[in-house]
Amino acid sequence: MKIIGVATMQNIRRGLIIGTLAAAASLIPACTNKTEKEHAAETMTREVADIAFPLIASSIGGLPATADDKEVLASDNPVVYAVVQARDRVGHQIYFSQAASIEIGGKRIQEPFTDGWEMPVFKWDESRYGPIEIEWSEVVAESGFYNNTVPSQSKIRYKEKPAGAGWSIKPSSGTHRYKLRVRYFRNEISDRQKTMTENDGQIRGVHRVTVRDGDDLPGWMTAWMNLPYIYGSTPEQVEELIGGDCADVITGALHKLGKDVPYTYSQGFRPYGDVIFSGYLNMRGEFLDATKKRPEALDIRRGDLLVYKQPQHHVAVFASDLQRNGFPIEVVHTYDGKGVHKTELYSSPVSDGVYGFQRNLLKLFGLEKQPAVAAEPTNNRLDRVEVIRLR
Repeated sequence: MKIIGVATMQNIRRGLIIGTLAAAASLIPACTNKTEKEHAAETMTREVADIAFPLIASSIGGLPATADDKEVLASDNPVVYAVVQARDRVGHQIYFSQAASIEIGGKRIQEPFTDGWEMPVFKWDESRYGPIEIEWSEVVAESGFYNNTVPSQSKIRYKEKPAGAGWSIKPSSGTHRYKLRVRYFRNEISDRQKTMTENDGQIRGVHRVTVRDGDDLPGWMTAWMNLPYIYGSTPEQVEELIGGDCADVITGALHKLGKDVPYTYSQGFRPYGDVIFSGYLNMRGEFLDATKKRPEALDIRRGDLLVYKQPQHHVAVFASDLQRNGFPIEVVHTYDGKGVHKTELYSSPVSDGVYGFQRNLLKLFGLEKQPAVAAEPTNNRLDRVEVIRLR
């Protein structure tokens, strides 16, 4: 057996130490030359293996956020949240969101406690995972006016418009359809729902949140805000919250209230209510009786219908009580390519020379001519109207 001397052992030990130091030295440039972004990515890699997909969930009144569509009151304080599903290095499924509690596929996902949750939801920490960009878009009709009586003008096409950024957004009154896009270290991921549309405007694969201002007729009509005016709309377009015309939106809102009123036109509501006023409305918002005199006392209430009979046909809903004849009063309606909105009287669809409503209908029908009878100057005109109180 060959015996190794003390000197030889020292040389071997010295060689091992030098080799170890050399190997360590070779790693130093790789650490010191990394950018701050690369360091963040390295930190992320240690804690999160990958991001699978983002999804959208909405919550009302502090309840768990869910991915189903919502029809809610504005007073319910609805919030729409981005939820990012990810997987950690161990392979556990985890979620990131600002929502304290989420329900996905029937499973409750909540903030982690000391005893732990199977699928906890965390708030994103840029110092640990690096920067993340969350962009919201809203799917809206390309036009504000469609005409079902002209085939070439009936197909509803959609576009996406920016709706904000960040982990959550608060929808306003009306119907909103949201899409989500997440950018993370040069990777862009969209929510996994595929958007499907039909010629009549029905749309699938988006998260819909419909916010209304109240539970009465004018309150429910605000659910159709942010939607296009559709001349000659179908019941399906109204019920599916695609859009509608002046009379159909009112009928759709009545159905939400459980009223059995068939779809009709602007002059067709009289069988379902009582006429409480018949006369004229001038450009100052004053109601005049059949003799064109101004009555001081009128019992016009929120929810009554304002029916325009001549020279144009239209119907609106009073959004407030009339305090005194001639005082400002608000109506909610849709007309002339504008979605459902609130305006103060006088709010008839009118413009100098040619009524705006008539002008746009002529344009939609391809008739490039003026009405046979020119409109009176705006300040002199009287509209023949009725006020109907529905039963």
